[in-house]
Amino acid sequence: MFTDITAFTIDEPTTTIDVTTTNTDLTSTTTYIPTTTIDVTATTIDVTTTTNDVPPPPLM
Repeated sequence: MFTDITAFTIDEPTTTIDVTTTNTDLTSTTTYIPTTTIDVTATTIDVTTTTNDVPPPPLM
């Protein structure tokens, strides 16, 4: 009657294989972050062009 207990312990270690496949998806999301820093440098160029619109004082 005690021989039926050893048959139930074989089905348990098969569920630990699916855990390693979920860790690969986290590394692909970090590549999209450094692409947003390029747009910040383009906005600083428009500030220097506004100084040329000021007319010189009239000569009396």
